[in-house]
Amino acid sequence: MKIIKLLLTLLLSVTVTLATHQDENEEEVIRTLKQCEKDIEINKNCIYGIVYFTKENIEEICTEYNGEKCQTFIKDPMAALPACQSLPEELRSTYEQLFIISKPSMAFFCQKDENNELCPLVEHELSGNKKEKYDMDVMKAVKKTCLSKQCKAVALNLYRVLNDSINDEEAILNEDQEVMKNNNIIRKIYQTLKSDNCTESKNMNSENIKEYL
Repeated sequence: MKIIKLLLTLLLSVTVTLATHQDENEEEVIRTLKQCEKDIEINKNCIYGIVYFTKENIEEICTEYNGEKCQTFIKDPMAALPACQSLPEELRSTYEQLFIISKPSMAFFCQKDENNELCPLVEHELSGNKKEKYDMDVMKAVKKTCLSKQCKAVALNLYRVLNDSINDEEAILNEDQEVMKNNNIIRKIYQTLKSDNCTESKNMNSENIKEYL
């Protein structure tokens, strides 16, 4: 999934920063970071990027996500992670950015449509589409998403956050073509979801989906 790339980039920056602290022999920071990671592990099913969805585990994870523990966690993640609060600012802010993206990602995967079915974009992400067909298939799923008010709401919220998180300058400096391509797809999806053409249908069924496409 495209958003995984952003999340992994964030986690990689934590690793790079940790390596810097190791070079400086800041043992206290390393101990605190390890405790922070233990605290995160306890709450892993509430954090997208720590846990990933599959067809086999989505119902189980979403049941936990909708429970009291995760709902309390997502309201203020850092409050549930005391060790993470004690990290240096650069490390702490990286985790905070992870949580900013994780919250709408979890809601995106766990929201169902008006017929209690997985949302089209979620179905698409869990289907294991071949890389060469991804761009075309994802836009079909976006158009289907427009037919469901519930699915559109969570998708629009997620892609608004992802769009705001895009860093083209860093991708260009690193000559990372894959990240730049991901950024363009995120923009395209976001622009489609918020356009006037992305309208909801009162009767979501196979016929009106076919006509919409």
